[in-house]
Amino acid sequence: MKRLVAVTFLLVAIATAARAEDVYAGVGPATYCLWNRTGLPAAQQRICAARNQKAAAPSWRTIEADNGAVVRIDLNSIFHYSNGTADIVTYAMEGDRYNPENQRKLWFDCHGHYRDETAGGPTLYAPPRSMVGRISDIACGH
Repeated sequence: MKRLVAVTFLLVAIATAARAEDVYAGVGPATYCLWNRTGLPAAQQRICAARNQKAAAPSWRTIEADNGAVVRIDLNSIFHYSNGTADIVTYAMEGDRYNPENQRKLWFDCHGHYRDETAGGPTLYAPPRSMVGRISDIACGH
């Protein structure tokens, strides 16, 4: 019974908050969309989809290496953790067609090391003037 009351209260709060365009703090629709989007009625799913499109619109920046390799980084994907580390999404440009295997999520300790979170691997050194070193500078805000 307590669970039913809590769920009912939460759904009423979500439905009420969904009418307000500026609700992003606390447990508003944005939080609930991330938590349980599939359990929402169709109207709320459309609201979540619209908010996700606004929040997830990538902002790509292109970086070119001396050897001609091109990597695009999504500036909107940068996430800074409280311990000083950061994540970023990158895409290695190879030809005209999109290849999902070229998209990677990289983790940086912001002290000269990185790890490929997509493939899962060891923490490696990121030389300062290398491509990954330049990406580190952007992700870490140096």
